[in-house]
Amino acid sequence: MNVKEELEKRLTAAVLAYAKIPILIGPKWLCEGPKKGKLSFQYQGAPKVAKALGRNLERTVHGILKNLDLSDLNFEARSSADGVIHIFEKKTKEEQKVKEEKKESSKDDES
Repeated sequence: MNVKEELEKRLTAAVLAYAKIPILIGPKWLCEGPKKGKLSFQYQGAPKVAKALGRNLERTVHGILKNLDLSDLNFEARSSADGVIHIFEKKTKEEQKVKEEKKESSKDDES
């Protein structure tokens, strides 16, 4: 399975579910993100969708994220203030544990 192609399909479905009208969705709106070591992507189409629909950018991003199902792909999505949706691999339980341990040790160092 090509992850990028699958994400493009799911983002297209999410946009169409939110907009409820057919919208031409650009193929280059999803590009690889800057995270190193893990798969990450950036969806840059939300501002264009908001403009095409004449809707608020924040509302459009929220609507797209609400309709975007990534549960079976082990990815999560977050948005930035400029409307870019960042999609990245979820951290494993081990990675989360290491992060929490580092956080706790830095608190201990401050005391």
